[in-house]
Amino acid sequence: FPDIDSHRAVVKLTLKGLPVSDKSATVTLSAESFNTAKRHIVVSEPVKVSLSNGSPVPVEISLDMGDDMLLWDEFCPQMYRLNVDVKSKTCAATAETYFGMRKVEIRGSDFYVNNRHVQLRGTVENCCFPLTGYPPTDLDSWLKLYETCKQWGLNHVRFHSYCPPEAAFLAADLTGIYIQPEGPSWPNHGVRLGKGEYI
Repeated sequence: FPDIDSHRAVVKLTLKGLPVSDKSATVTLSAESFNTAKRHIVVSEPVKVSLSNGSPVPVEISLDMGDDMLLWDEFCPQMYRLNVDVKSKTCAATAETYFGMRKVEIRGSDFYVNNRHVQLRGTVENCCFPLTGYPPTDLDSWLKLYETCKQWGLNHVRFHSYCPPEAAFLAADLTGIYIQPEGPSWPNHGVRLGKGEYI
């Protein structure tokens, strides 16, 4: 959860699957920019967490991004790779994810990202993939699609009545595209959300 005003990212995670015999674990976070020429690395102090007989334990850690943190927007989509290292008496584990430092706001009827007014210039993606019958699930295919959008001056893709695969989200982050995933229904047509109907 990025907070550009306070130059920090709040990391929320859950520790689970650790041995019942372990009474505590140490969590260390590190974030490094990876898709820009500007190198920026931040590392947290190790945080000791008390475990509860093998039960899942929610953890929240504030990661100080420093005064030279890199911001994400459509013109300069600078991303961080977050690494989470967990060590207990009997085991060790790591996890990885990606994020960008940005603040999204609505002022009146307008969108702002990092205090800059955003005008959405978009297209619609209707899940039309006749050669396969389904959307691609690899990163490169979505990067190509979004980069083509950017070449035509677009910054937004609406996914008409469907949510794309995970690769589409990461590709949007990497290329600076705003996306609008939707649920699989229209009002008064097809599946009604919250009614227990299946797709």
